[in-house]
Amino acid sequence: MLNKEIPFIRIVVPLCAGIIVGLWVSPGVLFFVIAAILMSALLLVSRFFDKSLTNPLFGITACLSFFLYGLFLYTMEKNKINELPDNERIYVGVLEDYPTEKTNSFQLEIRLCGVMDNDGMLPVSGKIVLYHDKEINDGLIPGNIMIFRFSPVRISNKGNPCEFDYRFYMENQGFKYYGFSDSEDIIELRSPKRRRFRYSALIFREKLLNIYRSNGIEGDRLAIIAAITLGEKGLLEQGQKEIFSKAGIMHIMAVSGLHAGIVSLLVSWLLFFLKGKLRPVRDIAAIAALWAFAFVTGLAPSVLRAGLMFSFLIAGRLMKRPVNPLNSLLASAFILIIASPSVIFSTGFQLSYMAVFYIISFEKHLSGIIDIKKPLPAYIWRSASTAVTAQAGTLPLTITSFNKFPTWFIFSNVLILPVATAALITGFLTLLTSPVHTISLTVAGILDKMIQLTEYLTKKAAALPLSTIDNIGMTVPECIILIVVITTAIRYMTNRKRLSPILPLITVLVFTATVTIKAFIVSHEDKIIVYNTIGYPAIAFQTGKNLILFSDSSSVTEAQKHKATMGLDLDIIKLNRNPVRISALGKKVMITGKIDETLLKAINPDILLLKGRDIDIADDQYENNSLDAIIISEEVYLKPFQREILSRLQADTIHPVNDKGAFIVSVQ
Repeated sequence: MLNKEIPFIRIVVPLCAGIIVGLWVSPGVLFFVIAAILMSALLLVSRFFDKSLTNPLFGITACLSFFLYGLFLYTMEKNKINELPDNERIYVGVLEDYPTEKTNSFQLEIRLCGVMDNDGMLPVSGKIVLYHDKEINDGLIPGNIMIFRFSPVRISNKGNPCEFDYRFYMENQGFKYYGFSDSEDIIELRSPKRRRFRYSALIFREKLLNIYRSNGIEGDRLAIIAAITLGEKGLLEQGQKEIFSKAGIMHIMAVSGLHAGIVSLLVSWLLFFLKGKLRPVRDIAAIAALWAFAFVTGLAPSVLRAGLMFSFLIAGRLMKRPVNPLNSLLASAFILIIASPSVIFSTGFQLSYMAVFYIISFEKHLSGIIDIKKPLPAYIWRSASTAVTAQAGTLPLTITSFNKFPTWFIFSNVLILPVATAALITGFLTLLTSPVHTISLTVAGILDKMIQLTEYLTKKAAALPLSTIDNIGMTVPECIILIVVITTAIRYMTNRKRLSPILPLITVLVFTATVTIKAFIVSHEDKIIVYNTIGYPAIAFQTGKNLILFSDSSSVTEAQKHKATMGLDLDIIKLNRNPVRISALGKKVMITGKIDETLLKAINPDILLLKGRDIDIADDQYENNSLDAIIISEEVYLKPFQREILSRLQADTIHPVNDKGAFIVSVQ
């Protein structure tokens, strides 16, 4: 029954499974050719036998084909990103977006086309992040061709325990390298003969932003309305993102299903007079408005997801055929996955689809528990039930990705979301009335007040006691199992008469066993960890669940993430002198910014951690010194003669955390 109502489930599930397997397996072209021939043969054979035999064979072969297709797509996507030499070369690329301003530079995203060689230009593919100095050029427009000089640096992780896999995240977006440049490194900038559609969309979005500016909307309020209406989050300050995140309404900043739904409803309201035989005209106009909205937001992936899903739903109504919303959801996912297989690893993709899946599957059951007739209480209850349903679906992903959970999300969604929605509609009206400047200016004045109110309410919600539960976390296996637990539990609670409680109980037991196993493993771990931090040293000794951290900083986010994910008890001891000698786990560790032979002989450390910006290394012979490791903290800069002196020390390893990542050693 499920397969008939939601046929795309038989396509998307094996397709995603193949992509996930591609994380560990990358077969060659010959494998895929042989597999394609074999699958084609099995599909043909299945048509010549009795249906009782061929239907299972056909189904299994089809699922296996989509699995292999997913593996093929992801393998090809990974292979598209070329390796680059680490020396300085001249490259040709295309600007992917407008420059994003950082503290000391502008960040440019460039899609590479080629590298200059003695014989001309050799083709290369992939994207890079280029940090350009503050002398920005007016020609840095999406789609413009750029010839520039730079030395590629491989994007890498810091190597800290339980950290966010930044390298994997960037590679899934096509970025493998970054670099630095100034105005002298840009050799040529020119406009293309024909600009891609996506680049034209980004340029048009910038023109719409200028309409807001011309109507007097600037600063923080411009950043908020640009994010809400156009999906431009580059103007937002980190503090603004934190406030909206704490209030539990960060989803209004991610232009997606909420915004697409509002656009669709707004068009329906404006064309209310099209009824009866003219109703299809209204539906076609709604679809056109959705894709126009996708265009002005720069064809953001989140808007494409929502646009595809709503388009399928409306198209089903046009054809007078009932459309299962879950099937439409999976159909939109299928199209996006075919276009970019690695999208399934995107946190935004996962959160968006999980929230919509839960709302479609369970919101009606939850809101139907209480039958409210009066409009205002009914709206409040429906908003609360929608917020609870979406948060239930995204809870494991939120905790795993962000190590926090907003506790006042119901209040925020009931009170702030209507104001933000009104601001969104007013923002659209400001743009639509821009040809008549007087009207647009008046509407913009109303918009400005609404944004002020939205920001004020958001700050109040974020400032409430216990607005977020911080420093909670879980591993990926725990996240996956908890999603299954929540899904089966809600499914049982909404349909107790037809479903047995056995399955939810089993999933709870599996989750409990997973947490217990993790706790058991952690309790038997003894480690010395030097975190890869920026600007200060941080060394920790883990004995079972206890993590004792020594650092110049009173708050080490890298250790907090480790603590939250693995369920550790963290104690931070401030380093206030130099040198420091610590004895733990049978090892003697010296933390210092000064070294001489007398000091080393007096302390006789097993591990030496160099810290500080002004390192003092005496020019001694360093005889009869034997070290397990010399660790160089991130902020340390060693001059060539200091490196030569340091090489005289007898150490099993010299580990600069800036190059090699965090230093982690298990102690038996």
